[in-house]
Amino acid sequence: EQSGRYALILDYAYGREPFTHNWALGSAWQAELVFYRGSYPLRALVKTAQPHRQALEQLAGYPNLQAFSQAYAAALSDNPWIFTYPALLEAVRLSRNNQQPVLTDPAQLAIPVQAEDTVLWSLMALTAGQPAALFGEWNGASFTPLSVLQGGRVIPLQGQNTLDEEGF
Repeated sequence: EQSGRYALILDYAYGREPFTHNWALGSAWQAELVFYRGSYPLRALVKTAQPHRQALEQLAGYPNLQAFSQAYAAALSDNPWIFTYPALLEAVRLSRNNQQPVLTDPAQLAIPVQAEDTVLWSLMALTAGQPAALFGEWNGASFTPLSVLQGGRVIPLQGQNTLDEEGF
């Protein structure tokens, strides 16, 4: 929130051991991160962390798709091997262009969306066709929506990953 940087945190637990932290969707943490070296570092380790008790305000993202595409181009110029690029798009609307789902910004720029029908229906139901803050990943060709920020809450759009009864 303060640095404006995204971080990919890979957290592992062996067997039935618990994870070090409970990274619940929508939770806020005050943490110090150490980024792995690289020309465009995304992956980080958590050095210290503690739960942050303040309510989630609107996080700053890309105000429009032009700002998003410029940031993505700059990231690619630093590291052409970025396969997925995380992004919070501040005010996009789900619509259709030739029967294909797209996200449209206030300037009517659009990018394609890649998501299952259930995700698209959930997104439409949550936003009622109005602009919304949407977090997801860009793969260079389409945007995969993962969650919506609405009313100080983070609402998941993808299915929950759960272990079966055996823990496998």
